[in-house]
Amino acid sequence: MGNAAATLVGQNLAAGNPERAEQSVWFTARCSSALLGSIGLCLFALAEPIVALFTTEPTAAATAIACLRTICFSYVFWAFGLVTVQAFNGSGNTTTPTWINFFVFWVVQLQLAWTLSGPAGFGPTGLFAAIAFCQSLLAVIGVLVFRRGNWKRRKI
Repeated sequence: MGNAAATLVGQNLAAGNPERAEQSVWFTARCSSALLGSIGLCLFALAEPIVALFTTEPTAAATAIACLRTICFSYVFWAFGLVTVQAFNGSGNTTTPTWINFFVFWVVQLQLAWTLSGPAGFGPTGLFAAIAFCQSLLAVIGVLVFRRGNWKRRKI
């Protein structure tokens, strides 16, 4: 859906209609959020049978179930991040999504995952929490930067 939003932004900016481009992104983000939220609910509810398709080893299964049930909570937010960050690409602005992704995943997530899983003592659960947090952080930053509207002034 992020690619769809990028396409809609590019088409609407090229047509001289930045307001429609913005409306397209918000509509796509809501649809994506509904879809990923539904998938998240399914993953939470069906974590055990899904994991059972891949392993019967109790420790691996417990870890995989915990992973699915932790990360799926961020899917509703992550959808907004994926769509808004891709929308910059559609406007021809590839620098902004590069820096957002670099910050969220390389600066924050790696350090947070290491800290929570190691020194803080949460083990794998700390890794899963770091992923969920950073997927949500991507949404917050993506939405805030997108709302500034600088992308609307790009000429395509």
